[in-house]
Amino acid sequence: MPGVVTGALLVFIPMCGEFIVPNILGGGRFEFVGNAIGDTFASAQNWLEARANGQGATGSILGAIFFVNRGGSSCGLRGYPAVLLLDPTGAILDVRVSAAQGDEPLVVLRPGGFGEWTPLTRPPVESAYVTYDWLNWCGAQGAVGFRVSLPNGRGTLDAPFISHAATVVGAPGAKPRCDAPDGSFMGVGPFHFSDDVS
Repeated sequence: MPGVVTGALLVFIPMCGEFIVPNILGGGRFEFVGNAIGDTFASAQNWLEARANGQGATGSILGAIFFVNRGGSSCGLRGYPAVLLLDPTGAILDVRVSAAQGDEPLVVLRPGGFGEWTPLTRPPVESAYVTYDWLNWCGAQGAVGFRVSLPNGRGTLDAPFISHAATVVGAPGAKPRCDAPDGSFMGVGPFHFSDDVS
């Protein structure tokens, strides 16, 4: 039995260092292996909530999908989520989605919530966002929401489309102008911290 206790301590103590030391030395500014492992488990166990808004512009819809952490501890987001558009029945719209090019900052979300947020107010405190630009949709039904898959298989959540009147968009849904019947496209950016866009 003393060998089991000794073995457990020899594994447990260095593993604690993988999580604690990078936070102390890096101050959350640098990504270490321990941080990546901890962020993955924290995001999976926390409750992320998402809401989206958009504005028509020259025939396209430009907007953002906002994320808040309703859990009890911080979690990190980095990279490009996979984003799909949902029609009023919950079916996925046939839209080609591509990731916009750019840097991928680490966004650490402390616990928070949407509160009284509407698309006409400032982004919620302690929130992250990704931008999107949707072009050319010729279908009868538009989008009422987004299905967002977090990078590295960390989970999937749905984000309802919120109108400027602070209500969930219903049928027939929002859609950009139909310019040509040969396909629809959407570009999606990486996660960013909402406080960066004051």
